[in-house]
Amino acid sequence: MVLKEDEELATALGLDALEEVRKIYHADAARLTVSLQGTNGAGAFQARLENAARTLSQRFTTNSSLILGDQARGLEVMLPAVSEVLTDVTAADVAAFVSGLGLLVRQFPAWREFVSEARETSPISPAIKRR
Repeated sequence: MVLKEDEELATALGLDALEEVRKIYHADAARLTVSLQGTNGAGAFQARLENAARTLSQRFTTNSSLILGDQARGLEVMLPAVSEVLTDVTAADVAAFVSGLGLLVRQFPAWREFVSEARETSPISPAIKRR
C-alpha cells in the first residue's frame, strides 16, 4: 500500500497483512465473476464485480481505496436485486464477499473521509433543481 506521508491506516493489520487480505479478496472476486457468468439478470452486477476484481489486482493506494469504496457501494446497492436471481448458495457467497469488501474499504481513512463529507453535504433543494 502506498500512503501519504501523514496518513495512517485505521486497522490493526500491518501493510503485509493488508496485502494478503487484498490478494484473498482478489481471488474471491475472480472466482465469483466466473461463477456468475451466464447467470440470468446478473450482467450489470457482474460488470461491477469485474471492475472491483481489477482494482483488487493491484496494491492499494489512496486513490484505489476510493475507487474500491465506490465499487463496493455499487455492489451493496445491487445485491438485493441480484440475489433474487441467484441460487441460495451463490447469493450467500456473493453477499459474504460484498459485506466483507464493505468492511475492508472502511479501513482506509480516505474512504471514511469521503463518506463523512458526503453525509455532511446538504442535498440540492427542489427550488434549485427547477431552475
